[in-house]
Amino acid sequence: MQYAVELDLLPANPLDNLHWDSQQSSDRVDRRLLPNRQAVARLLAAIGESNPSLETYFACLYYAAMRPAEARHLSTDNLISLPEHGSGELLLDGSTQQTGRRWTDDGEVRQERTLKHRAENTTRRVPAPPALVQALRSHVERFGPGLTVTSS
Repeated sequence: MQYAVELDLLPANPLDNLHWDSQQSSDRVDRRLLPNRQAVARLLAAIGESNPSLETYFACLYYAAMRPAEARHLSTDNLISLPEHGSGELLLDGSTQQTGRRWTDDGEVRQERTLKHRAENTTRRVPAPPALVQALRSHVERFGPGLTVTSS
């Protein structure tokens, strides 16, 4: 509406006088609504059977709580530590937005951006639990070190 005012399509923003109270919410997560480890393992295995390149993408979303755009941006350069056994570490340095061509700055479907709500050139260290470490090691072994984790 404000944009319409700026273009002189409306004399004023009619929403300026609207009073709205947002609902109170809790920051707590109801663990009963989250999938358990066994269910996630079955889901990832099913994804791996139907589209093997997506298995690691969804493992990143679950095990590292990455945003989809962060997981799309992940490459071997971001894999700080992937030990054979135990936990590892990732260094996130950006996100790859995927949208329609009309909504990007350069007309491409994918657009490289900074991490959400972070300054440019900011990185974020993310712990990788053993299950994610194994998924990432397997992905790199299967698809090669130059390939990124992708949601196609």
